[in-house]
Amino acid sequence: MSVAEVHRVDAIAVRDGWVVLSIYQFEPWDTLAQPSELLDHKIATALAHVRSAAFQARYHRLPVRIELSTSEPPDDEVLALCARRGVEVLR
Repeated sequence: MSVAEVHRVDAIAVRDGWVVLSIYQFEPWDTLAQPSELLDHKIATALAHVRSAAFQARYHRLPVRIELSTSEPPDDEVLALCARRGVEVLR
């Protein structure tokens, strides 16, 4: 799974009363061209999924959060994007 797969949500789980949409980046960040732009697109995909009728029908009463799980620390630009977009970074 990779941030480069911008048109898919990597995982959805219900945890502690929250719907958690997970984005995974297991490859090194420096292998990606424009990682912050790819991540921004992937976050937009996750948010579009949250607004979909199917998602709303299933999870409409639960709060949502997005997490980025990464095997290597992202650069400052990616961290700033996550902070602006409210994405929790897990390492």
